[in-house]
Amino acid sequence: MLANDEEYIYLDTQSDSLIPDYIRDSKLVKLIIVITLCVFVYIMIIILPNLAPEGVQIPDIKMVKSSNTYLHPIIPEKFKGKQPDPEDPVEVIPNFKSLEYASTSLSSTVKKHLNKLSQYEEKHGGNLDSKRRAKRMILIGDVHGSLKQLKKLLTRVEYDNGKDDHVILLGDFTNKGPDSIEVINYAIEHNLDCILGNHELAMMKRYSQFHGVKPPTFINHETNVNSTLKMKEAYDLDELMKLAKKITPEHINFLSKCSPIKKLGPVPHYTNGKQNKHAKYQADGVAVHAGLVWSKGIHHQDIEEVTTMRNLLPPNWEIPTDDRKDKVGGVKSVAWTKIWNEKQREIYEKDVDSLKDTDLTLGTKIFYGHDAKRGVVTKEFSNGLDSGCVYGKQLTAVIIWAQLSEVKGQEIVVYKQMQVDVNC
Repeated sequence: MLANDEEYIYLDTQSDSLIPDYIRDSKLVKLIIVITLCVFVYIMIIILPNLAPEGVQIPDIKMVKSSNTYLHPIIPEKFKGKQPDPEDPVEVIPNFKSLEYASTSLSSTVKKHLNKLSQYEEKHGGNLDSKRRAKRMILIGDVHGSLKQLKKLLTRVEYDNGKDDHVILLGDFTNKGPDSIEVINYAIEHNLDCILGNHELAMMKRYSQFHGVKPPTFINHETNVNSTLKMKEAYDLDELMKLAKKITPEHINFLSKCSPIKKLGPVPHYTNGKQNKHAKYQADGVAVHAGLVWSKGIHHQDIEEVTTMRNLLPPNWEIPTDDRKDKVGGVKSVAWTKIWNEKQREIYEKDVDSLKDTDLTLGTKIFYGHDAKRGVVTKEFSNGLDSGCVYGKQLTAVIIWAQLSEVKGQEIVVYKQMQVDVNC
């Protein structure tokens, strides 16, 4: 009731409630509140989920895959009538569309090289005849939903839509940036390959929870050592959850074909900072988002570690961490690439004199992203390519190819690479 006490008008509810009696006692008001709550629950449980695309089970994913292409040697532009020296610097992107594949019928060097490559594939469980030849492989660092910059980079390198090129996104091509779904669509439409990063896995976890499906298992067929995702009981409605709700069955099909680790075949092994001094043997190339633990075989790696690691912890440098500042007993952790390069150098020096003429590679070189703070880092057996595009810096790619070259009048096949950047 309303009461007038001198100059003050006040509401007397005759109780501790802030809601007036005439509202609390009204059956109509109570009915309206109940109906409103029912409508809200109906919208949240029935309507909103149906606005999301259909949910499907995420297939189990191979932890390690081999590239379905191989780099066939090309005939480079000759310099003064001769094949270029392998130590000639590459300062301009070659016009790959105009360069022809080297023929085995015209070059015994190429025939010998392909025989070596065939043996290499058999040794690694592959078959050269089942692979598509390519002129070049293009590895791209963390895109993070930056579609405009991805298109700019692919235009810069004159990507041919997969005819003679093989593009691999090194994980974290989604989230943070404005066009994550559009990046996935573009990758599907333009034949881009990928490996999975921690942001794709985080999206899959939320997708599994939202649609009530089992998260994928990452299969290691060779050793039967499978790897599973670590799930939370519940995920907040964060940006990744909003993204997960937009994922379609076609997107899931694409993502499930992207392994966390991809074997690339032979890649250049440079021994100097300028990247023009070649070692006697090429390196085995591997693409992964964050890194590999040196003390584990490639088929024994853990899915969470290879997508999040940045450093290794003392004293044995075998336990990975994503925090660069982590310490043990006051001793700082170190970049995983420091230990990796030390161990691969030891392997190379120990075995280089015992290899046969038919051997093509020695040591393993890792191409990775994930560490925008350290940026592009080029070492003998590792190459980091996350140059912080989503933070307004650059988007970086490495182009790798095989070509005929000449040393002291003798024709050889050499693997080359060059870095290409676009501003973001």
